[in-house]
Parts: sequence; structure tokens; C-alpha cells
Amino acid sequence: MIAYNIIIRIYGALIWLAQPFSSKAKNWISGRANIWQKITDYAVENKNIVWIHCSSLGEFEQGRPLIEALKNKSPKDDIILTFFSPSGYEIRKNYALADRIFYLPLDTRRNARRFIKQINPSLVIFVKYDFWFNYLSELNAQNIPFVFISAVFRKDHFLFKWWAKPFLKILQEAREIFVQDQISSDLLTKNNCTSIVAGDTRVDRVIQLQKNLKKYEQLGKIRGGRRTIIFGSVWSEDMAIIKNWMQNKLAHSDDFVLIAPHDVSEKMINRIGATLNLKIIRFSQIKKVREEPQIIIVDTIGDLAHLYALADLAYIGGGFGKGIHSILEPAAARLPVIFGPNHEKFKEAQDLIDLHAAISVRTSFDFDQAIAHFSTAINRDLAREGLEKFLNKHRGATSKIVHYLAQSKLIS
Repeated sequence: MIAYNIIIRIYGALIWLAQPFSSKAKNWISGRANIWQKITDYAVENKNIVWIHCSSLGEFEQGRPLIEALKNKSPKDDIILTFFSPSGYEIRKNYALADRIFYLPLDTRRNARRFIKQINPSLVIFVKYDFWFNYLSELNAQNIPFVFISAVFRKDHFLFKWWAKPFLKILQEAREIFVQDQISSDLLTKNNCTSIVAGDTRVDRVIQLQKNLKKYEQLGKIRGGRRTIIFGSVWSEDMAIIKNWMQNKLAHSDDFVLIAPHDVSEKMINRIGATLNLKIIRFSQIKKVREEPQIIIVDTIGDLAHLYALADLAYIGGGFGKGIHSILEPAAARLPVIFGPNHEKFKEAQDLIDLHAAISVRTSFDFDQAIAHFSTAINRDLAREGLEKFLNKHRGATSKIVHYLAQSKLIS
């Protein structure tokens, strides 16, 4: 743990030094400036407190169904929600179902001891795998139960390396580790950790979202009966792959296209227009549109997950960079999905490929072939069957977790 604590302090120092060059680093530091006073102001007595920690926004969306379920089952319990990253905290700092929302102080021994002593949780839930070993050690020392949800492990995970035995020993003290698949459970069992295969709580979240969709009447009128293809969370690298199809084949079809860039800045929107050499119609301005455009750029935040319900086919970006963005939203809308090659870390991607509901592409030619594949009725039907199988298999993780927590008397 000595080396770990040195690395943690170096990490904190590097973030502090990066402030002049990174708005994210600046938010990370400034958001924690008065953290201890905020926690002191919150102090309550005679209440069960459930502390839920999410690394960032993606983990929050994974934990959200559980937060809602816990509030429904145990409304008198307080929920403290913490984030490590500004991208989660800044967007969800006013989330109504959490009684208090904080940045998680840097994982030093002193901070861990002080934070846990002040909030005094009766249960701690870590979403996915944000492993902060000083916090975990302190929870063990104070006999406070902690669990992980929606975790995924592979045989090359750092916790299973010879040098990580002290960290694995800490994880072995978890009350329970709820994992997404049997492979993860088997690996944990082999390494003397408890686990339950519950599935991915994100699936519950996206299924729930399909029942509360926004209405887009004007867009529906513009779309008409045309086949609609949505390009979600795309980057410049994705546009390079799909550009050929848009310029050479889209123009000779009756298809309708929605492009939702991951970065909705003016610079990115103009870059897409220049790449395609087409006039840009913005989603934010469709009420002014009197024509029937073939392409609309989604330049808003918070609409993409709802827009999938209007589409027939989805391409999800990020696969030519660090990794694909979420494919669960289009899957919940029963859309066949296309994405780039960098999807190895996303189990759901391979699951959907195996179920004939998704195709991974590397080149413009691959993309053209994927579009042609999902243009046939038999392949679309096969994809829908696969999507139904996937959703039915993975739904219900939240209820399994809540049932366990209640049966184990970890929640009131």
C-alpha cells in the first residue's frame, strides 16, 4: 500500500498542476475546495445513510435505477451520492433523489478515515469498479458493509496479478459483488471473492427510458415514412468512415438521417458540414424548417437517447477512438446497431454481434455492407429477435440487488 499511497498523492499533485491547462482539472480541484465544510454541514443523526459512489456520468446512469429503487423501498434512508469526475458531478449535482451530492475526496488514508467518520454510512455501494483502496480499508476497519454492482472482470484484470494480492485481499472483504456475467463470477470465485450474477443495471435504465420518451411531432412530420438512420455520438474518425456512403448512396435513396456528434460545439458541427459538403439543418431549428431535409444535425444535449425510438437503424460512434459509446439505448429501442472496431471492453457489443443484432466495421466498404445487410427484411427480423433475447436475459438486475440487500437487512 506504500507505493499506492505515493501514486495517489502524485496523481493529486498532477491534477493540481494541470489546472491552468485543463478545465476538467480545474473543476476537479475547485469542486473539492470546501468539501469538508459541506460534509460537516450535512451531519445528521438517527438515520440510515446509504453512500453510493460513481466514478463519472456513465456509472451514475448505471446506478440510477438502484437509487430510484432504494428511495422507493426505503424512503426514510438518506442517500449520499459521490463522484470522482467532474463530468459526473457537474451534470448531476442537483439530482433530486440524492439527499446530498459530493465530490469524493482524494483517496488518502486521512481523507478516507475523516470522510467515513463524518458521513457514518450503514451501507456503501460502489458502481462498477472504482477501486479506492484506502476507502475500502477504512470501511473494513469500521465494519461497514460495502458492495459493488454491475461489475465486470476479465482474467487480465490487474487485481488478479501477483503484485496486486494486497488489493485483492481488501476486495475479498466485500459483502457482495454483483457482476454482469458468469465469466466475472467464476474469476472472482477462483480468487476467493464472493459474487452474484445479477446483470447490468443499465439495461433496466434504458428499458425504463423507453416508457418515458419525449415527443417530437415536428421531427415526425419531417421524417414521414422514410427509413431513418441515426448516427449517435460520432467523432471525426467516424465521419471519415461514413462519409462515402452519405455522399454517394444516401443522395440516391429516400433515407432520412440524424447525425448526433459527441461534441456539439459550433466547430464540430461546421466540421461535419464541411466533411459532407452539405447544407446543415440543425435539430434545434426544425420548427423553422419548411422543406423535407435528408440530413439533420442533432445539436442539443439530452435528446439522443429519446430519438432512437424514431429510427430504424443506428450507428454508434467512438469505435475508432478509445471505445464505442453506449449501444444499450438503441438496443432498447430495438434497433440493429453498427459500430467501429474498438469494442472489446464492452461485453454487450459482442453479445449483440453473436445475436445477429450488431455489426462491427473497420472500413467504408464494411459500413456499406452493414447498411446493405440490415436493409433486408430477413436480417432486420433476425436482429429484432436477437435484441429481444438480449433485453430479456439482462433485465431485472436492479430488483435482484434490492432483494438481496433487503434479505440481508442492509437496507431498512
